[in-house]
Amino acid sequence: MANNAEGRRPVVVIDRDGKVLKALPDVMSVEDQLAALKDL
Repeated sequence: MANNAEGRRPVVVIDRDGKVLKALPDVMSVEDQLAALKDL
C-alpha cells in the first residue's frame, strides 16, 4: 500500500458485522495506515 507510484489507495475498515467503521480516500504511507488504525 505504501508504493506512491501506484496512485491513490482508498481504504474502508469494516467490523465483523459488515458495518463501515471508517472510509479513507487515500492511504499512501505506512504512517497513514497506522494513524487510521490508531483512530479506531
